[in-house]
Amino acid sequence: MSDKDYASPTDHSRRVHAMFAGIAVRYDLLNHLLSGNIDKRWRQRVVRKLMPILANPEKLVLDVACGTGDLTLALAAVAKAKVVGSDFCRPMLSIAARKAESNLAGTPFVEADALSLPFGSECFDAVTIAFGLRNLSSVDRGLVELHRIRQGLPQRLVRPPHRHRAPLDGAVPGGLARRSADNSSSYPPHS
Repeated sequence: MSDKDYASPTDHSRRVHAMFAGIAVRYDLLNHLLSGNIDKRWRQRVVRKLMPILANPEKLVLDVACGTGDLTLALAAVAKAKVVGSDFCRPMLSIAARKAESNLAGTPFVEADALSLPFGSECFDAVTIAFGLRNLSSVDRGLVELHRIRQGLPQRLVRPPHRHRAPLDGAVPGGLARRSADNSSSYPPHS
């Protein structure tokens, strides 16, 4: 989906919300099948990369656009840090909360739009966004918002491959980069 596919960002958000609300109960199965289970390996990779932060009980981690909570719960399962999940689709968050009830009941889930998060500036030690990045009405605005709530400059932005793109992986000054059609990176992102 591109920004041009919709009349306005509000229309885009409404359509994305309706789509995810409609598939919430089947989302996990669809995600695993359509990705060939790459989603599971990617989550474990994120957990490994964040272990220095997750191991510290004084740290705070936010998983944005957490959907049904798979990444949030993978992070929380090994964390001494506090892990919070956020998503703007209540049916997805309801599933995440049910998953957490069994052994991670203290994991909070907050209904919030990734383009306007209800958190103070620089309050999280790490911020993740998995598959949700591609569904934002403005990826650039979303990245700016993620940067706003993250303490210090992000070291790395790792995201799963989608639309036949290679994942962005590696140190990028400021942590914000964008892949172009030829799969090269640019920094800073275009505004």
